[in-house]
Amino acid sequence: MARKSIVRLVPDTNGIAPGAPDDYLFESYANIPEEEPSWLWPGVIPTSALTLLEGDPSAGKSTFIMDILNRAVRGLPFPDGSMCPYRNIEAIYQCTEVGKPGIVSKILGNAGTPKNAVHLIKGEDLTLSDARIQRGLREGNVRVLVIDPMQQYFEGDMNNASSARRELSILNDFAVENDAAVILIRHFGKEKKRVAQHDGIGSVDISAIARSILQVDCEDLHSPIRFLRQAKNSYAPLAPDLAFEMCGLGKINWIGPVSEDDKAPLIDEAKREAAPKAAAAMEDMFKLLQERDYPAEEIFPLLIGMGHSRATILRAKTEMNITSVKRGRWYWHLPVEEDFSISEA
Repeated sequence: MARKSIVRLVPDTNGIAPGAPDDYLFESYANIPEEEPSWLWPGVIPTSALTLLEGDPSAGKSTFIMDILNRAVRGLPFPDGSMCPYRNIEAIYQCTEVGKPGIVSKILGNAGTPKNAVHLIKGEDLTLSDARIQRGLREGNVRVLVIDPMQQYFEGDMNNASSARRELSILNDFAVENDAAVILIRHFGKEKKRVAQHDGIGSVDISAIARSILQVDCEDLHSPIRFLRQAKNSYAPLAPDLAFEMCGLGKINWIGPVSEDDKAPLIDEAKREAAPKAAAAMEDMFKLLQERDYPAEEIFPLLIGMGHSRATILRAKTEMNITSVKRGRWYWHLPVEEDFSISEA
């Protein structure tokens, strides 16, 4: 059987192929101007795209991203020395992970962030495909949206590929339409995957649609040292690992680029330096818990408000043998007096 002759369709300047059926329209890439990727944090967080920020609970994801928001809004250098190309930008930080909005406000204040440049979308039942997000990104000079944590705002099933892709595609359209950096924070799953960029909870399609995946690694919760690594970058080479130190409520000290060989010595040194801070946290924790047991979600904000970091609080809890007791909610319980003495700790 003779093969059909092949005729190359040459589009006109409107991208329509002459002689093609009316419903067969296409555009040649020859007619599309080339465009470089745009960035909030050059080489790390793109705009017009989704970025995932992942890590274990208490790893410091929220503190890290608020530090980045502070730098972007104030026009300060990012941890690697690069600058945000946009000026006088605003951000939306939609957060249920840290606690009450007042806690977020305090963290922003501690960092010196101009609070009138960081906003919260009002109302309940917000989802990733909600039109309120689209409207919010159109307001003022909003260039950044942070959803913390992502799973709190998912309407469908995160583990279903079709559902996950459908919701995130809508959110991605919002990002493209407004040239905004959309940053979604999610927890790691219980088991590490063979491919690091699949470590987060939910369908692997979530990782597929993101253009950048950042991971905050906490090798020891008793250490204030954290490591930022990039597990995926669709637009540039992977950024080098960076180390930072959690220094209290909303405060970070950036150490700089690190190799794998640098990590263990940094952690050991920080532990030695953190011992006096842990002792102070133990004293404050003892004063609270000797009066009564506290729900975990209440004692954390109290101790953080006293100037202790989450890492220091967790270290003090372990050293004091504080137990968690389930009474509808999880309560922290101080061991009986004969089992614990603050002077012995």
